[in-house]
Amino acid sequence: MCIDRLMEDQNNHFRTVAFDQFHSQQEVVHSIQNLAKVTPIELDDHHVVLLIYPATHDVSANRVIAHFGSGSFRRLEETEVTTVDGIAVCDSLGGYENIVLGVGDYQSGIEFSVHELCNNRLTDVFQFSGLKKYKARIKQVAPETARDTFLQSEKCFVGFSLESGSFTGNRLVAVMKWIDSHFSECLVLIADSIHNNTIQMERHVSLKKSLSITNALAQSAIDECEAIIGGLNHCRFIVSRASRYIPEPGYASTLTSLYNLYECSANFRDSVNHFSKNFAHRKNVERIRFVELSKKYLLEELAVTSCLIAEGWTTLVYPGELNAFDEIANGLHPGVPELLKQLTSVSLTFRPAGQDSH
Repeated sequence: MCIDRLMEDQNNHFRTVAFDQFHSQQEVVHSIQNLAKVTPIELDDHHVVLLIYPATHDVSANRVIAHFGSGSFRRLEETEVTTVDGIAVCDSLGGYENIVLGVGDYQSGIEFSVHELCNNRLTDVFQFSGLKKYKARIKQVAPETARDTFLQSEKCFVGFSLESGSFTGNRLVAVMKWIDSHFSECLVLIADSIHNNTIQMERHVSLKKSLSITNALAQSAIDECEAIIGGLNHCRFIVSRASRYIPEPGYASTLTSLYNLYECSANFRDSVNHFSKNFAHRKNVERIRFVELSKKYLLEELAVTSCLIAEGWTTLVYPGELNAFDEIANGLHPGVPELLKQLTSVSLTFRPAGQDSH
């Protein structure tokens, strides 16, 4: 079965392989077999998955372990493969070495030749998204009164959401470049401990397993950030993990205060519940079962933010909208811990490169 028929008949949804800016679309189209590799692997649960990725890269063990929740994997020879359980098409970070795997649903019983896959309609898979460059621009600032003054702080922090499309490829590059041109110092916070809630929601794995997956994702994110930072020269970037703040006394006391506020403030409870239900819905998980984990996700995120503000990081930069954070910055929840009242939230959006941005 060739790849286009597989996509049509099995309703597979593929992510894209993003080649860096040095490859034109014509070069990719005419040299696709020289630019792409297909590697079959066997996971430790005996599922066989085909990895498709740019030929200039290699398979990242951390990425495989993180995205498949596998403790180990084995590369297979083409002759060993008769059926596959899934296909993973990789997003490469343009110009860098790291790979992000996008995993499709397992499709059991699909039989086709790996050689046939490599030579039939691979251009249906590669959509050339990596050829598009982005610039980040301000979408909104909360409070609005800080829009003309927030840059005076000269420092910010950015919350790095793991497995988010806004933090991969050229979008991530755009965010980092925007920060580099507007601030002198930035803390990049990898949301590892926070993302562990998402892993448990989506993958139905044990706490030990979810921590292992999250750790692998976080390390890959750190590698991606450091690769980009190496090409920037104005802002001083610091990359850290959210889990570093959990042992701090301020974290525990703030988290307790936020849970108490959730119980006694209807407005705050409604805001948290709205986030929780939407988050569970976006993740396509059972809403009733995972609203509690979604609430935990948000309150832990706010508690870590409070620790950052205590260290002087009062300006949050995020590519997208964080409504609960915006509401707090706008003073809509006066009962939150005092440190959180100092928050300024800057939401970014993306425009194709070449359009005006701020």
